[in-house]
Amino acid sequence: MFADLWLFGRVYILSVREMANPSAVVENTDAARERLVVYPYMFANGSIATHSANAQGYTAIVPAWYSELSADPANACGSVEHVDIPPTDSQLLRLLSVKYLVSSGKPLDIGREPIRVESDVYVYGVADPGPRAVVVSRAMAASSNREALSLVRSAGFDPAQMAVIESANGAARAASEESGNAASAVITIYESQRVVVETDSPSASWLILNDTWYPGWRAQVNGKETPIYRANGAFRGVPVPAGRSVVEFAYRNNLFLLGGAISLATCGLALAALAAMRLRRNA
Repeated sequence: MFADLWLFGRVYILSVREMANPSAVVENTDAARERLVVYPYMFANGSIATHSANAQGYTAIVPAWYSELSADPANACGSVEHVDIPPTDSQLLRLLSVKYLVSSGKPLDIGREPIRVESDVYVYGVADPGPRAVVVSRAMAASSNREALSLVRSAGFDPAQMAVIESANGAARAASEESGNAASAVITIYESQRVVVETDSPSASWLILNDTWYPGWRAQVNGKETPIYRANGAFRGVPVPAGRSVVEFAYRNNLFLLGGAISLATCGLALAALAAMRLRRNA
């Protein structure tokens, strides 16, 4: 049985019943700005197939620093398959920029009514979702991921106003600890392996891109290579100067490039061997 629901002209939900994955979601919201959470959990292959901005994870194996966002920082051991996101955890929902909660088959017990119901698909809006990209001048340094997780899950932490930057030597501190609303960050290009953000800040600050930190990502600020710090326990943080800047994130998998180079070299050796064999036969 298939039920189609068009939410605000942007969200299209396809509830697939009597299948292994009871809640496949096709999601036409802007992936650069909004995420959703599906209950029961939408498996990783469903997320990939539908191009969903799924806060529970896209791949079959979720990085530990992302899955442990929802765990007890003192004993963090998150799921390797997906992130467990309680629908009542408003702090975590804000940290992950979740805008919609979707439940298939039954309503969620979260103390409020859904904004739309159709064919047993219940859609809830999340008030004040956190930003996908933000410039902040208030930053705290953490020497470990566990310390960072503890800080971001503490009472009063607001991802729209501050950041936790992981740095073993304590160098990753904001140039200014003054907060303000004059800074801005606008995602202008959002692709699977390339993201461009335009920032404007009255002082040296931090750009926090609320996408998962992962080795292989590189950043340039105004054309200059800049390190990416792990921010807020799982995301990407880049220092930006005062004024207007263009920050470009690009993914480059060195192991993939190395594998490609080895494959090309192997093919070259094989062709050379074949050519040598032919020369010997013709001699």
